Amino acid sequence: MTSNHQIVFISAVLNYEMYGQCFLQNSCINQFELISFNNNEQNLSVSQRYNQFLNSYNFSREAWFVFCHEDFLVNETDLEIKLNTLDKNSIYGPIGSRAEKNKFTVSFNNKNHEFPLKYLCGKIVQRNKDGSGKKIIGTISASLDRVDTLDCCCLIVHSSLIQRHGLRFDEKLSFDLYVEDFCINAKENYAIQSFVFPFNCEHWSSGNITERYYQNLGYLNQKYPNALYAGSCSFIGGKTVELAKKTADLLPFIYACNRFGLVYLINLALKVLWPLLNNLFSLTAKNRNK
Repeated sequence: MTSNHQIVFISAVLNYEMYGQCFLQNSCINQFELISFNNNEQNLSVSQRYNQFLNSYNFSREAWFVFCHEDFLVNETDLEIKLNTLDKNSIYGPIGSRAEKNKFTVSFNNKNHEFPLKYLCGKIVQRNKDGSGKKIIGTISASLDRVDTLDCCCLIVHSSLIQRHGLRFDEKLSFDLYVEDFCINAKENYAIQSFVFPFNCEHWSSGNITERYYQNLGYLNQKYPNALYAGSCSFIGGKTVELAKKTADLLPFIYACNRFGLVYLINLALKVLWPLLNNLFSLTAKNRNK
């Protein structure tokens, strides 16, 4: 390496064939330190594995930590050079989300309903596990873009920032929302900002929303009762629950408008209603588990 900083890639792995393709055989990154936890032997949560790494790391050796999925593919040939231009006091990733509060107003039944909009920031190529179905998600920016949270496929943070504040992943979040929580916790408690950092990468998985996601979302809504942040699939925080309940009043309005084919409703559904309805689902998941 030509610089003073190293890069360490950390992953919890079940499919070592996929990991080999994305990491071990990837000439863009296989010269850096690659840490893999074999979850075939003991299937611990991703948050536990990441903390296992942090708790055993020798912080006298400074490095950039790249926490990423086994199916995350880096195609950037000068990643180290780009990372070394970044401020070590922030958190980074290739794609994330940001909420803009009170950006959308709907008048219905003599009431004005104000909603935030959820913006996807950054760009990533998404594929199926076999490499088919290439799809470009988002748009690339020439500079850093501030976000509320980063997607869990990849989180980049410098070891000095971790050490200074004792940052860790919440192990109550097993396989969903652990990166979003990491970003929110860093901002709420230490005023640490998160940014989308543009670089050439792919995620060979589309993911899906399960019952576990809604349970974890309900947990985060209670953990941050006065907050409103955007995550990849939903808004996050206690304030979003109140907003989500308002969507029930708007459903007849949305149905009526949709019959007339109003194009703007596509943006409304993607940026407002679907993320908020996910928070309603989190409430029902919570009630089922009482």
